[in-house]
Amino acid sequence: MRPEALSRLFRRETGEGFAEYLRRQRIALACRLLLETQDSVSLIAERCGYLDGKSFREAFRRTVGMPPREYRRSRPPALLRLL
Repeated sequence: MRPEALSRLFRRETGEGFAEYLRRQRIALACRLLLETQDSVSLIAERCGYLDGKSFREAFRRTVGMPPREYRRSRPPALLRLL
């Protein structure tokens, strides 16, 4: 199957593009790691597949609405429902 066809099929079935789906999954994992570990934000970014901290922080803020450190400090009771 050609990549373009697979991309269209994925969007048709899930309602979102693969890149968006992958970003949401990575950020959901990051949320869990921020709450359940004391690992640095840089290490969490790496574990979630980000090559640099800046792109991770930008993606996190765009998805969650706050930076990773603030999310960790706020200690929400559960992972965000939007993820």
